[in-house]
Amino acid sequence: MAILFDNGNFRYCAQVRPAHWGSYSGFTLTLQSRWLGARNPHEQQVRFFACLDREGLEQLGAEIRRQLEQQEPAPARLHADFSTRAAS
Repeated sequence: MAILFDNGNFRYCAQVRPAHWGSYSGFTLTLQSRWLGARNPHEQQVRFFACLDREGLEQLGAEIRRQLEQQEPAPARLHADFSTRAAS
């Protein structure tokens, strides 16, 4: 599991696991969050779930690498404020 963000109160995680269905095999991609202020603070909430074949997972990895190569590294932040939503 990869921790994408964790400020001690709120956490986003991503997990990729092998999966098999029928004669096909691939991967599951799960994005989860956990908020210590929730009714059940130690439970992970699934925010996104997808079944991918190998090609789809490779394309996702390539897109992540492409975006990282195009962006200059930003200064590290100690905390982020997720208490408000961005305006649409």
